[in-house]
Amino acid sequence: MRQTFGMDSPNGGVVDSDQHLYEPRGMWEDYADPADRDLDLRLVDDDRGYTWLAWDGGRLSLADVHRPGDTGSCGAHRRRLRAGQPSGYRYDDELPSPYWEVGARLEWMDRAGLASAVCFPNFGLVWERSLEASPRAQTANMRAWNRYCTDVATASRGRIFPVAHLTLRDREWLAAELAALSSAGIRMAMIAPGPVDGRALSHPDHEEIWAAFVD
Repeated sequence: MRQTFGMDSPNGGVVDSDQHLYEPRGMWEDYADPADRDLDLRLVDDDRGYTWLAWDGGRLSLADVHRPGDTGSCGAHRRRLRAGQPSGYRYDDELPSPYWEVGARLEWMDRAGLASAVCFPNFGLVWERSLEASPRAQTANMRAWNRYCTDVATASRGRIFPVAHLTLRDREWLAAELAALSSAGIRMAMIAPGPVDGRALSHPDHEEIWAAFVD
């Protein structure tokens, strides 16, 4: 559910607290460290024209498009898939430009009367657990999104506040990532709401990590 509420923003007016940006095709490849390119998530098409979020040769999730104003479109798309029919659309053609393109999102925000918006990743909400057995793959793809965040924030001229994607599993990586995000002006991040390698989020071993977030 998306909610809107009034609060102060650099531009004044209403801030939408829960929007999402679809990660563009090729984002992980473009923004990951060159040494981690073999760990990239990808959006790939199958022989029937369906697009999938994929990793290491396997499919993680169907990448369907939520058409504005048509809440049944995803169900119809998945029924076609289950029936063995070809996809009814080409993903890149169907994806509305405000879903992923900063300029188009800003124009939509203007029409909606929004000064600013907090934007979470779209596919970032579905892949983290699937890569749990490979911490390096998790951090490589999180870092790619976090770098993309910087470009989004810059291109939006301070109107879009992208949410970074972090994990507490690797303290050294997290410290470096927090420093980079802070330097880039990114002030929000999300983490998985569950135990970290068997430790509760409130575990004393995490106190130093939470202090780093505050700093």
